[in-house]
Amino acid sequence: MKSIVLLILTLALTLQTAHAASKIYEITLEDIQGGPRVLSLVFYRTPPSPDAVDRLLRQSLQHATGVDVSKDILSMAFVGDATMTPNQYSGALIFVAKEKKIMTMDEHRGLKKTSLTRARYHVAITEEKTWLSVSLVYSTEPSRSVAYEDMFALTKELATRGQDINIYIFVGDKTKETSWHQVKDRDGAYMFCGYDAKTKRITRKGALLGVLKK
Repeated sequence: MKSIVLLILTLALTLQTAHAASKIYEITLEDIQGGPRVLSLVFYRTPPSPDAVDRLLRQSLQHATGVDVSKDILSMAFVGDATMTPNQYSGALIFVAKEKKIMTMDEHRGLKKTSLTRARYHVAITEEKTWLSVSLVYSTEPSRSVAYEDMFALTKELATRGQDINIYIFVGDKTKETSWHQVKDRDGAYMFCGYDAKTKRITRKGALLGVLKK
């Protein structure tokens, strides 16, 4: 799909070297045929902190809406050609022209997010259309037995909602989602369990871990 570059913001910083200027980052705004405009924040070397990236992305999107508010604008951050990870920034933003509002992608999709506090972990719940995506966030890495014990207990608690459930284990600062790192199990895959509301089965990678009483 061919894109037309509408604007290359002159906010790109450079470092002077003995030979030539070296880009640190640049911001481009493109018109994509059949879709929203796309604002790309691209870093060419190690990016700053997630907070700094989030701030720069939002400010850039705000500047872009000052040029034209008639079209939606999707904004994303990259390091070179690679999209930034959830640990490098908080995620894409979108300007919705109809509402004249900047939103996160979760807000745009209408997802409901809630949180709970337990003695040894924090719970972040995202309610999708037919299932719950749940993150258990510990300040330090739990033992395998503790992690699965907590996942089972929380599954039993949330099962009353009648929805399928996916639960994941993370370590990080509960107040800063970009600090969350997913914990791996002893087989090298991530600690995780899935609950099927119809069968009451709790599984991981197809293996049965337990069945809740009906």
